[in-house]
Formats: sequence, C-alpha cells, structure tokens
Amino acid sequence: MTTGWYCSKTFGSGSYICGNPPFKGTRKQGAQEKEDLQRVFSGITTKWKNVDYVGAWLMKAALYNECCYAPFSFVATNSICQGQQVPIIWSILQNKGFRIRFAHSSFKWSNLATNKAGVTVVITGVDRNPKGTRYIYTDDKIKEVNNINPYLTHHEISAVPAERKPLFTSIPMQYGVYYSKSSGLILNWDEKDHLLKDGLKSQFVRRFIGSTEYINGKERYCLWIDDKDLPEITLIGEVYDRIESVRRERLETDDVAVNKLAQRPHQFREYKGDDPEKIFIPIVSSESREYFPAGLTDESVIPTRFRGQRLTVTSMIDSKLPFGGVVGRANWAFGRGMGHHRGAASA
Repeated sequence: MTTGWYCSKTFGSGSYICGNPPFKGTRKQGAQEKEDLQRVFSGITTKWKNVDYVGAWLMKAALYNECCYAPFSFVATNSICQGQQVPIIWSILQNKGFRIRFAHSSFKWSNLATNKAGVTVVITGVDRNPKGTRYIYTDDKIKEVNNINPYLTHHEISAVPAERKPLFTSIPMQYGVYYSKSSGLILNWDEKDHLLKDGLKSQFVRRFIGSTEYINGKERYCLWIDDKDLPEITLIGEVYDRIESVRRERLETDDVAVNKLAQRPHQFREYKGDDPEKIFIPIVSSESREYFPAGLTDESVIPTRFRGQRLTVTSMIDSKLPFGGVVGRANWAFGRGMGHHRGAASA
C-alpha cells in the first residue's frame, strides 16, 4: 500500500493482478492500516474510515488500470460484498467503468497455514470490459450470467445506499445499552438472588439481555437505578460497594470520556431501554435460520450492546412497528442478500 504500482502502456495489456490481501475489518484496523486507507482513498471518498482493509487493494488495482488494462482478482472477506462496503467501494469502481467478470460466492477459508484465518471469503474478478459472459461459482457449480452485481448475484441492481434513519417509518431503531467499565452493575442469577434476599427491592433489578442471552436462553441481570433512588439504594452495603467499584474502574482508564462517567457510577453510559413496549432484535444470528429472530419485551428487560463482542449487540424499536414485518421471510431475505453476515454464526 505504501509503494507505487509501476505500469507501462507497452506491457500493461498483458498484466493481471491477483492476490490474497490481509483480512482486517474496520474495527480491527490499527493506525498503519488506517493510514494506508487514507493514502489510497484520499481525494476519492471521505468515507474511507469505514472501508475494510481489502478495499484498499481493490482501489489500488483500479487506479493501476488508469494507465493500462489489467484485470484483477482478489480473495477477500465476504463483507466486501455486503452492507456499508458496497455503496462505498463498489459504487466507486462502477463509476470508473469496472464490472465483475467472475465471482465465487461465500465459502469457508482454509489453507495449510498453522494459524489459518477463520473467516468466510469470496473471490471477485474485475475488469473494464462491458461485454461478454460472466460466471458465478457456488461450491462445485458454475452459472453463466449476463450481469454480476456487487452482492454477487445476477440481478440488475447496483448498490443499496446506507441510511441512518428508516425510509418508510418515523419509528427509530436504536442500539442497546453500552456497558463497558460497568462490571459492578452486572449480576448473575446467584448475585441477583443474594441482593434481593439482602433487602434490595426488585424494582432496582432488570434482566440485562444481549443477542447471546436472547437466542440461547441465558439469563443475566443488572442494577437499574434512577438518580432520585440513589440515597435509598446505597444504604445496602453490597450495592454501595458495587457502585464504588464502578467509580474506581472508570477513573483508572486513560479515556477522558469514561473518566467523566465516574460522576454517575450507579448507571451505565446510557440510561435508556426500559420502555414498556419494544421489539428486541439481535443484530447477529445464524445465517442458517429460516426466519429473522426477534421478540416482544417490556420494561423488565434492558437490551445491551458491547463493542468487540459480536454476539452481545442488540437493537430495539417501538413495538408499534408490525412484528410480522420484522421476523418475516421478506426481511430475512433482504438482510441475507444485502446485509453484513459472516457465515454461519454459533447462535
């Protein structure tokens, strides 16, 4: 990424670019990867921070084609053909005249390396020739088609743009409560029962549920304390100690924003999610399901999320949205085809 790719019109017509770039998604990139992305995408898009690292290789190969004809193909994580990657990377490539010549749909990556990458990948072959037959490979089957879109199907679509708000309803979708540096507020079953026997009122305990807990039927709880109830609840010694442990935990970090949260250690970063009616939607689930998993819940459940733990991210929306529309096959099919999925999940 730091070296210029030399090309010459005298030999460029015989060049092909093939490779297996490093697999690093947006959240797993270090400073060097971010610097590489900025270098490649500078002047092309301002959204480069959201690009998977392999996207830089696709763009670098595309830029190489500005001075010669050099079809290119890469093994890449299948996320490159899903979700927010498509309207960023593939829209740019399509505007530059590139089209997918052949593609292999998602498959588990396997090689002879000792520490092989446990990822689901795709293969894309790209050129600037608008004519000719194209090929989609799935397992041991080959399908001849006239078009391959960025989602690796033959349908005549380009890219579904990312949207921050729903297009056809005013009801927002929100993430659950972020709970980093809040371990003292989280309870298992035994800890919850012990506190209730010790005099803690049940109104101060809520189920604390993320995707893993919801899909696999696991239980977890949390302390849920309004500011006005703090004097009452801290009369219980163990509750007071738990709150103080959160204060210390937040002060010990170098993150200034987390330090400020030490001023209210009795609450998570967000004090939300106790709506009397909501639809609980795990953000990650197995692609092998026949439906989109979701559930109706009430104020007794606080939906959670935690960055870095893939199966504890949750979304919630007002339950006035038709429940059947959320769990139905149409929504599942849209998410399966366009959304970000990583192969069969464990849940």
